[in-house]
Amino acid sequence: MRNKIYHWVEKHERLHYIIRCFHHMKDEAFVRDVNNESLFALRMVSKGEKHKGKILYRIEDDTSGFFANFLFVLGDMWFADTLGMYPVVIWGDRCPYYEKNGVNGVFNAWEYYFKQYGDLHAQDLDSAYRMSDVKKDVRRLAFGIENGYCLTEKYFLEMGRIMKKYIRLKPDIEAYINGNINGILEGKRTLGVQIRMGGMLANFNGHPIVPSLDEYVEAIKSVYKKGYGQIFLATDDKRALGRMKEEFGGCLVYYPDTTRVDGEYSTYCANTEKKLHKYQCGLEVLRDMYTLAGCDGFVGGLSQVGNAAQIAKIASGTAYEDLLILDKGINKNLRTAPDGKEELARAGKKLY
Repeated sequence: MRNKIYHWVEKHERLHYIIRCFHHMKDEAFVRDVNNESLFALRMVSKGEKHKGKILYRIEDDTSGFFANFLFVLGDMWFADTLGMYPVVIWGDRCPYYEKNGVNGVFNAWEYYFKQYGDLHAQDLDSAYRMSDVKKDVRRLAFGIENGYCLTEKYFLEMGRIMKKYIRLKPDIEAYINGNINGILEGKRTLGVQIRMGGMLANFNGHPIVPSLDEYVEAIKSVYKKGYGQIFLATDDKRALGRMKEEFGGCLVYYPDTTRVDGEYSTYCANTEKKLHKYQCGLEVLRDMYTLAGCDGFVGGLSQVGNAAQIAKIASGTAYEDLLILDKGINKNLRTAPDGKEELARAGKKLY
């Protein structure tokens, strides 16, 4: 009778889970694993017969901006690398840069821009002999980072190693970005500046306090006088571009075709009816990041674009001659930031 009850409970997953939790209440290791506190706990499944001898690690998209998503991917790649797994990245319809009709026949937004590691493909996950997809809070558990904007030297160095090993641009994207970088930097000693405004100005909880444009100007001038030949500006904001043009005139270079806003929202929320607009916004910020990484010095606020540029700089085996981050702290309030899909829904209803 007891065995019959046990087998009946086993068939009801949620009931089985509740009973197991009750049974293991005093088991610290079990409690830690259930609460995702055990970094190296894994769940493995078999989907088919392909890629025997490999464990494929499924990395799903998040609903954040491009480089918030990108840094999540790097963290998951670090986790896969640590355990000898092969990362496969999927940016699906939750990703703000996803185009429902695809881009050149590609429907995985990650693959709009990047090659999968080891010539794997997203569809390989459906037939892999061993596959895992357990999400881990890598930054907090492995690097002691509680806020994704406030990163440590150890984290930057490790993510630089991971980026060098795993991140490869698609050939056409790489050629496009390198051509743009060569055309705008022209071999001059360049100070890279990133001013992130847009949706950041809403001061959402857990997001950085945005420096004023006066503070940016003062910081840029303090570094530029060290012998730089020009300033490259990456910004999502029309007002920031206007102010920097007034202050620095002919010393300022930037990409004139970049989407910019003049309100408290993200660039992918503007021109939402334009063909491939979300894809284009991703390409533009990717170009900005790699251009910033190609500069000799860097000035910026707390930003995921700036964080990614610093990681890319490390991945290239070089270092900034000057690095000035305007850290005004993190907002602590009850204002919850919308995710990318919520922002796009608001834009579709013309609420911006």
